[in-house]
Amino acid sequence: MGENTPNIDNRYSSIYQRGGGSSTTQGDRWPAPKEPPQQRRAVSEAHTATSPEQPANVVEVMPAGAVLPDPGPAHPRFNPFVLVLWLLGAAMLALGLWAVFAPLQVDQTAVSGPFPQWIFIISQSAGGIIVSASILLTAAGALSAVFWDRRRRLTSNQQG
Repeated sequence: MGENTPNIDNRYSSIYQRGGGSSTTQGDRWPAPKEPPQQRRAVSEAHTATSPEQPANVVEVMPAGAVLPDPGPAHPRFNPFVLVLWLLGAAMLALGLWAVFAPLQVDQTAVSGPFPQWIFIISQSAGGIIVSASILLTAAGALSAVFWDRRRRLTSNQQG
């Protein structure tokens, strides 16, 4: 398989290693083609348009009686996913702010049993809820800005 020479791995043939291979020259590796490649035919002058009055070679793609489909609105007024982000972020922010002040709303003297544990759990979760709401509102604001800029560019390109 391979030769036992220095700097050559015996596991592989020498043609696959640096400095190995046969003693052929580069001209021997790629033989010359037997016949020259065919040349392209020159475009005749009759098929090219020389003036605006003379039509160019145009092929009709749609049939003569075909009705073009209605493209509909160019872009929707708002993205429903961004609207969901806005609403979910606002609702979570309201829940988080309520959870911060929930322990203050309970009068411990009016509670006849042990202190309600749900108030403790909600008040401990308030920070995470507010941070999550802030992330959602930031993402909604960034996406709204991107979509507004894209819509503004589209309308300016259509007018111009």
